[in-house]
Amino acid sequence: MNSSRSFVFFQASLAESLVRVALVVALLTHGPWNFSEAGAIWWATSSRFTEELRWIVGLIEVAAAFSLLSGALLRASALCLVPIFVGGIVEHWSNGFSFRDGGWETPFVYLLLSLSLIVPKPQRSV
Repeated sequence: MNSSRSFVFFQASLAESLVRVALVVALLTHGPWNFSEAGAIWWATSSRFTEELRWIVGLIEVAAAFSLLSGALLRASALCLVPIFVGGIVEHWSNGFSFRDGGWETPFVYLLLSLSLIVPKPQRSV
């Protein structure tokens, strides 16, 4: 394998690792928040979704974070996050796009990061 092709695969691997780290940080920040008192209050008073859904969302976010961290079931975990981030977009849609106003910008970026992990990677040729 020539060195330029090897460098391309190194870059792809590095890019995927950075995406995984970004999602893990976000998921380990938001996932446990769903189980907190503040999370319970927000889900009960501000969310259009049922308060019970917070447990499912929190569990999926924490489980996916550990899966992304370890690399086990990477695509499956990223796929499980898609409906959560779509739900986040729906939840924040009425606030507009900007994250500063509680908009859907952040869940949209997380959705794109998750989708980037689902797309098949180029295969190395021998």
